[in-house]
Amino acid sequence: MALLLPTIQWLRQSSKKVGDLRNIREVGQGLLAWIQEANQGKFPYAYVNRTASSYPAGFDVGTLPQNYTYWAGAVYHGGYVSDVERFFSPLQKEPYWRDPAFSKALKTNASAWQWAMVGYGASGILMPYSSDVRGVPTRSLRSLEGGAEIILLADGAPPAAQSSNGKYDGFHAVRPRRNTYPLAVRLKGKVTALFVDGHAQVLSPQELGWDEEQNQWSSTVDDTRPPWNKM
Repeated sequence: MALLLPTIQWLRQSSKKVGDLRNIREVGQGLLAWIQEANQGKFPYAYVNRTASSYPAGFDVGTLPQNYTYWAGAVYHGGYVSDVERFFSPLQKEPYWRDPAFSKALKTNASAWQWAMVGYGASGILMPYSSDVRGVPTRSLRSLEGGAEIILLADGAPPAAQSSNGKYDGFHAVRPRRNTYPLAVRLKGKVTALFVDGHAQVLSPQELGWDEEQNQWSSTVDDTRPPWNKM
């Protein structure tokens, strides 16, 4: 019986990884539809920071998008993904989104999504925090070539300062090097990613430039080229 336990555990994790792939695909396709139909074809910011002190002097925060604050909340409340749970990985450590009160808040209040710690981080290159890029507008989906090579979403983890002592392992964005937001490797050697053309894959952390042993971005990762960008 003892010999069967690792096999059973592996099967359970593998089943959850299949669910992870399903979730990221559904969320990504909802996000792409929202971009085209509700956001004038432009990538959203992962998060719209409306605090004036986060921008250069004279910047008018009133010019920031008014139709959303958090990308995941915008997609859900826009009706492009029908199930709150799709935004979370079955492999996340803390199933806190299953709490009825919190789930209700996500369904009824778009601002509640700032606490959601969604499982899939948006590419911080295509969808940065507005304050990270000082309010510079995002690119349009149409202007981006090679969508089948470029990541839009991936398993995300919070920066160390926002990790709640390691309890949570979801975040609104991922980005190598500059404006660093980590990847979440929830199943050893495997990361789920969705590309701009809408297809999803399970990749190795190394393929994404993540050092799994050191739990940080590799010093050699190039975030100006695929799979993160295309110059």
